[in-house]
Amino acid sequence: KHEVIIMKLGTGNQLLGIIDKLDMGRSCAIVTIDIHGFKIKAAISRKAFDKLHIKEGLPAIAIISEFDIMLASDEINIGSVNKISGPITKIDKDDINCNVYLKISDEDELCTSISRASFDNLHMNEGENALAVFDMYSVVVAC
Repeated sequence: KHEVIIMKLGTGNQLLGIIDKLDMGRSCAIVTIDIHGFKIKAAISRKAFDKLHIKEGLPAIAIISEFDIMLASDEINIGSVNKISGPITKIDKDDINCNVYLKISDEDELCTSISRASFDNLHMNEGENALAVFDMYSVVVAC
């Protein structure tokens, strides 16, 4: 049995899941982590892959900076492989920035931090569904 320890990092987005699939390339591996039914893909170097001893079925943490997540309307069709939708639970805004929290499971929220101007252009409110979009190169994997 593997024990997962939540690390203290400067990001609130540390999502615990299970390694669902591994795709190996010559210089990089694509790790798919199942987080409450959302399939999050992370690209990691072969060197990092070898150090972590990653295997399908093991627990893993997907770590994503709030600043690497874009926010969109839930109805938008976008080609990114990493998309998580959920209702907006909290909006914390100041003159420059806006943190938007999405409920993605009973245990987890995902926070995105975007400019206040960008958020105001979206015309979103608490309770509405939103879509968080991020690149697989923005996901750090911890095992």
